[in-house]
Amino acid sequence: MTDGHVFGYIRVHLCTKKRSPKNMKNPFKIYPIPALPPLFSPFCGFILAAFLITLRANALATLTVYDLRCEYLCNPEGILGSVNSRPRLSWKLESSEPNQYQTAYRIIVASSPSLLEKEQPDLWDTGKVQSDETTHIVYGGKPLPSFAECYWRVMVWDSHNRPSKWSKIAKWSTGPASIQDWGNAVWIGLDGIEKTNWLSDTWWIWHPNDPNPQVQPQKATNYFRRLIFVHPHKNVKRAIFQYAGDDMCRGWLNGSDLGARKGYRTVKYCDITYGLVPGTNVLGLTGYKWDTNRHSAGIVGSLLIEYEDGTTELIPTDERWRVWTNEVAGWLKKDFDDSSWPNAKIIGPVGMEPWGKVQAAEDRTLPARWVRKEFVRKKTNFHSKSVLFRTGPLRTLHQWAQGWR
Repeated sequence: MTDGHVFGYIRVHLCTKKRSPKNMKNPFKIYPIPALPPLFSPFCGFILAAFLITLRANALATLTVYDLRCEYLCNPEGILGSVNSRPRLSWKLESSEPNQYQTAYRIIVASSPSLLEKEQPDLWDTGKVQSDETTHIVYGGKPLPSFAECYWRVMVWDSHNRPSKWSKIAKWSTGPASIQDWGNAVWIGLDGIEKTNWLSDTWWIWHPNDPNPQVQPQKATNYFRRLIFVHPHKNVKRAIFQYAGDDMCRGWLNGSDLGARKGYRTVKYCDITYGLVPGTNVLGLTGYKWDTNRHSAGIVGSLLIEYEDGTTELIPTDERWRVWTNEVAGWLKKDFDDSSWPNAKIIGPVGMEPWGKVQAAEDRTLPARWVRKEFVRKKTNFHSKSVLFRTGPLRTLHQWAQGWR
């Protein structure tokens, strides 16, 4: 209220350390606030409105909750396999102010989005929980039946105890909780034949100075080498070098160590497609025999080269390999002179005794199985849900072949 001279009044408390309201007759004093000219009245109103808006904004938290996830997934379907399972909830935060953090949260979970909009959760309401945790918040509401749909959202409080707005609504649903929930469903698919690959078309070899390596071997370390030629005008599609040894065998390609395999039951598998160079290459094998209590010694292996034109080349271990009993400097180089090295001795074909079959590398992954079923929809309005469990990768709808669905 103004009278042309006074815009308003302010009451000031006059209490000090020496004077208190108890010993003062009138501890308050009224001071008039001079009125501003009419020109400034709109400006004052604008300032007052801005001040009130600022107060209102400061009352709200600067934190925003987003990216709600259940078990690390965004709106997952059928994640639970038991009514006693309790999923873990997580969310992320962002702020318009620096150095802000969460001091409390509230989670509400309901069976429908409308209940969340009304803040009437019928499954779980944590209330205000004093915590800065934003991950692995375990669901602690009502037990969830099979195929239940759960909608949830989060509110947080910042470091000044200011509440945020509610997050967007997220969702998760449960899967079948028991065998009975599957009804008459059975496992389906297409059985495949598992085939064991055995090393073939190659020979056990050893140093010729050992007369009976398969019966009474001598303790030794033998070094085998062979030059191979890769056609310079053909592209290598794949090159697989496999080897095994009794007691152990180590492989080499152009001086690079390919690794070792102890024992002869299974091979050491090496994909050397990108290690081969056009022209001459050097293959090396080192055979170790330490345990003379085991009455056999030898190495076995093969290199299979497949060219893009469809032709192949098999290089087995045979008498064309050169062998020496000591490691010589430069023995894995192309220009090394191995003319004084004797040819390897063939003991016998792979599969012979005392070693028996040697298992080669294999890929037991079966081709993808495509399953489909036709049905007739008899009702015009209905609600359906499909649940699919699988033991391998599952293609999404957009990956399905055209004309198949």
